[in-house]
Amino acid sequence: MQNVLTEQPVPSGKPKTVERVEMLTKTSLKDRGWTDSLIRKFLGEPDVLRPNPHYRSAPKMQLYRIDRVIEIEQNEAFEAAFETARKRSEARKNSAIEQAERLREYIRNLNIEFPVWSKQRLTQETCDHYNQLWRNTEKRATPQSSEDFLCRIAVNFLRHGLTPHDMELYLMFGRIGSVEGRVLLKARVLECIAETYPFLKDECERQRAQAWGNYYYDTWYDWHDAMSQH
Repeated sequence: MQNVLTEQPVPSGKPKTVERVEMLTKTSLKDRGWTDSLIRKFLGEPDVLRPNPHYRSAPKMQLYRIDRVIEIEQNEAFEAAFETARKRSEARKNSAIEQAERLREYIRNLNIEFPVWSKQRLTQETCDHYNQLWRNTEKRATPQSSEDFLCRIAVNFLRHGLTPHDMELYLMFGRIGSVEGRVLLKARVLECIAETYPFLKDECERQRAQAWGNYYYDTWYDWHDAMSQH
């Protein structure tokens, strides 16, 4: 967000005398390397609160005089705190990268196996499982259902009904790298399904592509949360 110009009264004894003062938003401060804790400690309350020009219901914009910011940035106490915050941020980033890589390695080394059944048996087991899940509805699956439908519910049955990896996904929740980890685990499970049952390969590819598509929407939030903790 760009800097903001605002008008403030000048105590010169002349009525309606104002000066144009350049302000920094919180976003601009963070672009300069400030953290929330540095803002609280050295700047305190904002100099100006202004309604958000884009969303009326959003919290007011917090603005800080740029001359005050520059003066504080030249203070030795601030410089020391700034350097400490920078090192902590760098350490958090490195730690997050290491944790994410350990999670990837763990997923790569997981032993994933499925029972080897005939297509006929897998289809019947799948239909039985599906009908049990939806027993209180009118939904039904039979070996005569459409091939696309049977492939989809077969892959879902193998993923959720015949492996313990849903618990792995649950345990990943909230961990650094967990968004990517969940997709990597799902992709590995789908890869193993396709290897065990080649006729399900197209459906596995479809679900894998869908999982990665959703991942790119979620990735920023996962890393933003990890990086913003102090």
